[in-house]
This record gives sequence, structure tokens and C-alpha cells, in this order.
Amino acid sequence: MSSPAVASSRGRRRPRGPDAVSSVTADRCRHRGSPKDAGSSAFHLEWPAVRARRLCAVVAVVLGPSLLAAQPAWADDVHMTPTGAGAPGSAFVQKLINWLGQYGLWFALAAMLIGGAVYGVSTYGGNSYQGSRGRTVALAGAAGAVIIGLAPTVINLLFHAANAG
Repeated sequence: MSSPAVASSRGRRRPRGPDAVSSVTADRCRHRGSPKDAGSSAFHLEWPAVRARRLCAVVAVVLGPSLLAAQPAWADDVHMTPTGAGAPGSAFVQKLINWLGQYGLWFALAAMLIGGAVYGVSTYGGNSYQGSRGRTVALAGAAGAVIIGLAPTVINLLFHAANAG
């Protein structure tokens, strides 16, 4: 007498009872992506990654010594001193940057006010999910204001640090 079978999630019928252990073990072995089971969907997802790693290793072994032995290319140094003097439209570009900074600060203020209002009303009403979203919006507005304020200083600091060397 055969043991009753149970339908699995893949539509196959799997034996129940003492044969179930061997069936589970066979399922686990079948989906590891081994070349002997090329019909498995897991095999098709994992096998290209294995081939790509092998290809990268072969390229590194073959091309590595030739790249290390290459002589450096000698070129003249390039110098740059950014200035807006005499550039057509430089005054307008500076005015546009100032306007964008002002709009950004206004939007940051609006985000803080709206986020704070949502946080207050939601937590008072017992809706902690919307309260946390309001708090996130308010903090994002504060972070935006900090970034807008620090952006010119950070850009100038990084530029001067890069030119010092």
C-alpha cells in the first residue's frame, strides 16, 4: 500500500511519511544551481554570475602583468583658475544661484512647518505612523537648510584643499 501524497507548491505530488525526508533532501539538492541540474530556475540565475567571476579572474591574470609593465604617459600639467570675470552672463548665473538658494531655503522652511504640523496633529490624534512621517519631513527640511547653508563653504573648501597640493 502506498503512502498518501501531498501537493507541493510546484504542483508535484510529494510523498508523505518516511519518504518525505528524501523528497525534501532531493528538493534542496536540486535547487543549488549545480550544472547537472540545468533545468532548475535557480541554476539559470546563479550560473552566469559564476561565469562572470571566472572571466574576470582570467582577464586579471592575462592583462595584469602587461598593465603593470606599462610606462606612465608624460604630459604637460593642466592649470585652472576659475573666475567669472568677463564671462558672458556671469552676473545672471550668480543671480540665478542666489535665487535657487533662496527658493531652497523657503522650501526647507515650508517642509519644517508642514512636517511639524503633521507630527503634532498626528501624535495628538494617536496616529503614530503619520506622526513619524511628519517628523521625518521636518527633519528633512532642517537637513536641507543645513546643506544649502554649507554648500558654498564645502565647495570652496574642497576646491582649495585640492589646489593646495
